[in-house]
Amino acid sequence: MKVIKNSKVVFCDVDDTLIKPFPEDYEEGIKEVDFFGPYKFAPIESNIDAVKQLKVHGYEIYVWSHSGAELASKIIKELGLEDSVDYVLSKPRYIFDDMLATIPPGTKLVWLNSKNENIYEPVSVNQVSLPWVPDHD
Repeated sequence: MKVIKNSKVVFCDVDDTLIKPFPEDYEEGIKEVDFFGPYKFAPIESNIDAVKQLKVHGYEIYVWSHSGAELASKIIKELGLEDSVDYVLSKPRYIFDDMLATIPPGTKLVWLNSKNENIYEPVSVNQVSLPWVPDHD
């Protein structure tokens, strides 16, 4: 069993959070990795910068993707985030927790779309807009 002792932990999605996949509307900044052929994407720089800043402040960064850990790791490398990301994994299919409906106070919960806009208004949690960097912990 592995025990993660750091209480400063961040989980971050890849698609539509760190990158915009299939960026037909973009002309510049397109990146590409090989994943069953070319997989093109545009970085969402404000969210990438937020991950880097959180790492600087001592957070342990977990990145996941519904597309799987292999594609996520290729994207993380292409974005140059290897030094900022601690773990890459597939998005969990199940999360068992008695606290899902009532997120603990102090938890920063952010739902973003690819335009860096909050898409849900969380209730009973501290909202934060990216790019966000903690003043102190």
